[in-house]
Amino acid sequence: MCTVTIDPCDLPAICEAHKTDDELHKYESQLKPYELQGSSIWCDISTPTPRPYIPEPLRRNIFDTFHNISHPGPTPTTKLVKSRYFWPDMDRNIRNWTKGCLPCQQHKISRHTKTETTPFFLPSGRFETVHIDIIGPHMMVYTHLQPDMY
Repeated sequence: MCTVTIDPCDLPAICEAHKTDDELHKYESQLKPYELQGSSIWCDISTPTPRPYIPEPLRRNIFDTFHNISHPGPTPTTKLVKSRYFWPDMDRNIRNWTKGCLPCQQHKISRHTKTETTPFFLPSGRFETVHIDIIGPHMMVYTHLQPDMY
């Protein structure tokens, strides 16, 4: 059985971006370099699969690639991106980008709607007489509705 994984990110481009990224130096203690085509790519090794560190200019492109597949909400998008990549504050970035996604906002289902109450009209003929039995000392109430009430 053969498994093929297609990665939307250009790993050699990430290697090149690592060379000029100032933020990378803050996180070098958490990252490990891996050799890739004569260059090194820095990866987070806190998970079983190493995740490449993504420099700031490439982050939005990675988010767009995964989010635009089916426009999932913030939690599924975060889970999908975090399973493959790493950058600081990625939860906050992904949540903000997802909330600002125009197609998501245009097609969002509003679950908190309030429907106005409509008047209830009684049918003519049937149900003109209403019988109400009240439990107590054998009290029964019979009411006849007048035709002009409905």
